[in-house]
Amino acid sequence: MSSKGEALKTATKTNIRRRLESELGNSIHIFPNYSGTLLLVPDSLSFKDVVLDNDNLRKELAIWKVKLTDDNKITDRASSQIREVIRRDMKPTARPCHPSDLSNAVEMPTQLHRFLVGLLTGNPQNEKPSERVSNLIQSFGQDLIDAVTCGQHKPPKHELLPYAVKTLTGNTEIIRILNKSAHGMSYTQLEENDTALCLQKLTSGLDERVSLPASIKPHVFTNLAWDNIDRIEETLSGKGTSHRVNGIVVQPRLFGPDPPPKDLPRIDKRKQRTLSTQHQPQLDVYVAGPRV
Repeated sequence: MSSKGEALKTATKTNIRRRLESELGNSIHIFPNYSGTLLLVPDSLSFKDVVLDNDNLRKELAIWKVKLTDDNKITDRASSQIREVIRRDMKPTARPCHPSDLSNAVEMPTQLHRFLVGLLTGNPQNEKPSERVSNLIQSFGQDLIDAVTCGQHKPPKHELLPYAVKTLTGNTEIIRILNKSAHGMSYTQLEENDTALCLQKLTSGLDERVSLPASIKPHVFTNLAWDNIDRIEETLSGKGTSHRVNGIVVQPRLFGPDPPPKDLPRIDKRKQRTLSTQHQPQLDVYVAGPRV
């Protein structure tokens, strides 16, 4: 009656109890518990059943008390659960991976995000952590994902940080130090990814005289500027440095629908760090004017 929203008076409750006791007689027993709530027990319930149920409940209560008070067991259970969620949800990263396709954040499992929020703020239900806490959650979470998956899933941090260090400093030893500290992929993996991207581009452009970036639009007036830009990385032996020619392609911005992107071919992992471009067509000789 209370669950249906009806207001029960004390007199009504008393009348209901009297009615039950008069109708059922000694077949029921009504008595209050320690908090004053009335309990109704049928006479058919034997004393033996009550004792057995009470004994089982005491044992279960003791077990749960140990689980709730044993810090090591709580930690073990939480770590095992988070590990299984990471291994289940974070799939291996497809290779090769272009740095421009990555963002600084990763969609991590809900349990891992909740754990880190509680660890850093003391409140796992905090839905709007500060910018500092959000950055730390992304940093710590991506490190945990990379470690638990044994590098099979490469978070954006472990892809982009080595590329940024190479571009800004050209020092391979810094990349190796970061890799040993589990903050990024190794320099060898970085070169393998670059080589795989180049092979993928060459394979997709077999019908073209020159391999161009996918963002270059055909049938558009284009300005080209080329110059050598060797990046001599600081290595102990002098090997593993980059000698390259960069080109700048300038096109006017066009408004309208873009053609659908081409499906890139699959490049199997070969641990290849060098590239051979044999049997590539040569560009026609272009002379701007007579030399003076």
